[in-house]
Amino acid sequence: MRVSHKSLHRAADANRAAQAVALRRAALQRVWPDGTRARPCADTPAVLPISEERAAYALQAADVGIWEIDLRTEGLACSETIASLLGVKLGNPPRTAAEFIAQVHPDDRPAMKAFLLGPKRVGVDYHAEFRVLRPEGGPRWMASRARLFPDDTGRPVRLLGIATDIDDRRMLALQLGRAQKIESVGQLTAGLVHDFNNLLTVILAYSGLVMGTLEPGDPRCADMEQVMKAGHQAGGLTRQLLAFIRKQGGKPTTLDLNILVANMLEMLS
Repeated sequence: MRVSHKSLHRAADANRAAQAVALRRAALQRVWPDGTRARPCADTPAVLPISEERAAYALQAADVGIWEIDLRTEGLACSETIASLLGVKLGNPPRTAAEFIAQVHPDDRPAMKAFLLGPKRVGVDYHAEFRVLRPEGGPRWMASRARLFPDDTGRPVRLLGIATDIDDRRMLALQLGRAQKIESVGQLTAGLVHDFNNLLTVILAYSGLVMGTLEPGDPRCADMEQVMKAGHQAGGLTRQLLAFIRKQGGKPTTLDLNILVANMLEMLS
């Protein structure tokens, strides 16, 4: 039976990939593929420190922190990124679940305590959004996702999670919500302006009919002229409103203030 060089290379690549996956799983689970507990020794491959450096860089670049709670002692272990997210010194991150909860906004602490220490099911992802009180800069929103892991006997012993800053995302969502509300108000206003313009059309039409029934010199003619003039001015206002709502550029016109004031005085008199 002949085996090609390409097949041998593929098998070697697959073997190296399987070893890399096993080493990564061992680093995460602290258990070697044969079931024994991992412990540092002189023969430990140099892949683990390199992998840790890569993981630390990836977490820092993505602004994601990893944390883990020992449910038996409520002790907390976390990456350096968590300290950066919380705004504390790198050498002084929270060491327990209680210390972490203390840095959460008071309004969010009950929900956060339930998220970290409340009853959970193994294999289910849990999600929470909360505010942290940073020493400088005020509160910021964070999001965290966690999963419960059991020991060899099946008893839940540790909660592993990640956390990231979502303050900018929430601010953008808030701005988007405000913009959508303004757009809704604009659409409502445009509908009202159209309805008002239709009413003005009827008013001006009937005013013209009334003017046609009046004899020249009738004192009521001056009153009806003022009604029609006010109707035309109101029509101009509706056009300006529609142009503003549709974000159309207006055309500048020359305005004679003397004529404007004279018309207003005539109307008021």
